[in-house]
Amino acid sequence: EKTGAGEKEHDNVMEKKIISVGANKGGTGKSALALFAGIVSAENGKRCAVFDMDSQCGLSFRVPGAVKLLRRNLVKLIASGKDFEFGEMQTGKNLWFIPGDLAANVYGEREFDKETVDRVIERLMDSYDVLVIDSGPRPTKIERHFLSKGDVHFLPAGSDKASIVGVIYRMIDVFDS
Repeated sequence: EKTGAGEKEHDNVMEKKIISVGANKGGTGKSALALFAGIVSAENGKRCAVFDMDSQCGLSFRVPGAVKLLRRNLVKLIASGKDFEFGEMQTGKNLWFIPGDLAANVYGEREFDKETVDRVIERLMDSYDVLVIDSGPRPTKIERHFLSKGDVHFLPAGSDKASIVGVIYRMIDVFDS
């Protein structure tokens, strides 16, 4: 649909987005921000998956029911190129969570084929409109590759209330555009 001068043109095709959340410091609010980004996306009608790629699995320990789905080989499976199930769990309307891998720091530092990992990312994007990647303070090689695919990058410096609220409002602007 065409709009007036200076306004955006809208169509019915929904653009898919990958949101990367990371910082090389612990305690900045990365996981909270990733979860909030997922919730806002889902509330705006987007099919969203939040992927806990942090080898400490901090977000997985905070999402009810996720602990029993933690793995010790998910990153190894991603790098292998073999077919596998992500083990995502639906946590709300339009919102899914992919629990972390407790051995990510071991397998995530090994060499991997970037094209193989890109196919895994494409497979996720076939299922979701938005993929939010939560990373740890010391991202592994494979984690950095996932983060590099982000269309939007959040680099929190601290987790004060005003910053989190500001990011949520910015997220709404991003997806409304």
